[in-house]
Formats: sequence, C-alpha cells, structure tokens
Amino acid sequence: MTSNPDIIITCGFQTIFYEAVQNNKKGMTLANCGHVINCTEVIINDGISFIKSLVIRQASVSNPPYEVKLEVSKSLKLYYCPAGAGKKCKHIAALVHYINQEDVKSKTDFEKQWGKPSKAGEEKYKKGKTISELFIPKKKFKANDLQEINHIELVSNYNILDIPCSFTKLLSVETKTELERECESCVKGLVDQTEINELYSRHGPSLDFILVRQKLMNFSNFNNFYKFPLNINEYNYYLNNIVVNDNKMIKIFIQTIKQSESKTWVEQRQKRISATKTHQVINTRMSYQKVANILMSNSVLKGKASINVCYGLMTEKIAIESYLKTYTECDYIECGLVIHTEYPWLCASPDGLIIKNGKVDRVLEIKCPISCTNTPIETDRKLNLSYLKYDSYGKV
Repeated sequence: MTSNPDIIITCGFQTIFYEAVQNNKKGMTLANCGHVINCTEVIINDGISFIKSLVIRQASVSNPPYEVKLEVSKSLKLYYCPAGAGKKCKHIAALVHYINQEDVKSKTDFEKQWGKPSKAGEEKYKKGKTISELFIPKKKFKANDLQEINHIELVSNYNILDIPCSFTKLLSVETKTELERECESCVKGLVDQTEINELYSRHGPSLDFILVRQKLMNFSNFNNFYKFPLNINEYNYYLNNIVVNDNKMIKIFIQTIKQSESKTWVEQRQKRISATKTHQVINTRMSYQKVANILMSNSVLKGKASINVCYGLMTEKIAIESYLKTYTECDYIECGLVIHTEYPWLCASPDGLIIKNGKVDRVLEIKCPISCTNTPIETDRKLNLSYLKYDSYGKV
C-alpha cells in the first residue's frame, strides 16, 4: 500500500503554545519587523509537523538568513537553532511569534503597483476625486422645509401656463373669471353655430332632397319589423335615443361631417344598423341576441384591419380628386351620418354625395385596397380585384 503524501501549509498556521519563548522580546521585535520569511509547515503521516522558515539576521541583513526549524507534536521540542542558543534562541521566538500573530494578506490587500505613475507624474497631473467627493449625499428635505405655494402664484410669477400639458390647461380654466368663461362660451357657441349655418347652406338642398326621397320610399318588407313588441323601458329608450325628426336628422348630419373623427358619429352609429353592418345581419347564422351584442360592442381595430383602414384614410383624398377630374360635370360634398327618419334604426355614412344639376345624383363610396399599393387595379384587360367586374360595354 502507498502512504498518503505529506501535507504542506504556507499560511493559516495553528497557534503554538511554547512558554519558553513567550517573553522573548528580541524575537517578537524580529517578527514584527518582518524578518521571518518563507514559513512552511509539513504535516507527515504520524501527526508530527515540521515548521521551517528563514529569519533575516538582525545586524547583518545582507548575509544569508538563518534557517530555523521546529518539530511540533503533543510535546513541543526544539529541533534546530542556528545560533545554538537552545530555548532562549530569539530566532525560534520570532518564528513562534510570527505563527501565532500571522496576518494573511493577498495581492488585493495592497495598493496596485503595475502602471502606477511616478511621484513626479502624480504631482504634474493631479486628478481624480474621492468617493465622498464623487457622491455627495443629497440633503433630505423635511415637510417643514417646503414652502407653501398655490396655483395663482405659479401662474403670476413663473409663467407656468406656457408649459404645454393637461395640467396647465386645467389651471388656465381655473384662473379665469366667471365673466371670461361666459364670454368664451358665448364666442364658442357663435362660432359653432356659424359653422353649422355655413354647412347647412351648402348641404341644405341635398338634405331636403334626401328627406323627400326617404318619405317617398315604401319598404313594405319592413312593416312587420316596424311593429315589433317593446316593453316600457325599451319603448322609452327607442323614443328618446333612436327616433329622429327632420331637424334632428339634419343636425346629426352636420355634426358628423368628419365621420370617424366625430364623437357624435361614433355614438349615433353604434346604436343603429349601418350600411356596413347590413350584410353581417342578413347573412348571420348566430342568434339575434349575439348579433346585437356584437353590433353594440365598441371594438378597436387591430393588426391588418387597422393597417388597411389607415391606408384608406391616407389615400381617400387622392381618390376624390381623381374622381372629380374624371367626372368634371359633377360637384362633390362631404357626407355626415344619414339616419332614415321613417326607419330610424337604419343609417349610412357614405364617403360623399355627388351633386348634378343641384340635386343628389349618386352616392360616392371610396375603396382604396392596400393590395393595389404597388399594383394597378387593371393590367392588360385584367382586373386585380375580385369584387370588380366588366359590364356589357367593357367598362369596370
């Protein structure tokens, strides 16, 4: 069998109790002055340890250092004293004191030496700051240190209303006097009414024509639906929110000229069956209640549908200009939400009305398919859209 190898220790020595050297001051002085170097302990199999080190001479430091050895076991005894002083040897005392007072340090415990500038360089290029200079602690404010200030002082002394944010808008309203608010409301009302009057002057004849056509049309198929049973709450809601007379129909039409940009357009259209929803209602296989819930839900367009709508809005004006250049004998007016006064649960909001000889000649509905962004609608007598067909005259 092979014996276990000896264990060699160069740091982390166990304390040695050796009374003979406890009060040897010369040995303590040698150890404290760093004269003990290259200390090594070898532990052999039978539990005995041998410790040896080099001790630099006290007087002749240039001469080779003494080699001091100790044998450590249950009973400590001197092994070798280079000066032959036995138990009174200061070199052995220095080694024992070094072991008992060992302070193990690594390279990271000392200041970096590589790349260290010379003293002349440090004096010439002084730089750097201490941690306390780099990170000055912030003064902690207490509630008592804060001065009271109101919004009136902010407005009058600091021009806070020049900052574009919702808070300054609220402050601007708050700081106005009652007279200023009345004047602003009056002016806004006059401007809105002027705009409505101007829109009506342009759209009035067309709206009158639409109202007349609505009353002349006879949707006999709707008669049964018109008499559907309602409870008292549903009936009141129907009268207050669905039924419109001629004046209210015209007012809603004018207010919703901007269509999807108008809050009124969204609200009035949501509680009715619009032209775009008709196909879904007629061809549905779901229950009427589920269809009603879907129609009433204010869903937000996402993904591809949102991209298609944005593309349509961007190209709509270009399409209108192209149409008017093609049909020069016609005029174009914007169209708001058209509610059928006889069947007020029906509505439509086409992209425009085409006026010819002072009357509504046709409805303009613009389609800007994103699939034709980089492809013409027609190439070599072939239509690139499935819902377009040639008529008997070869026209699209």
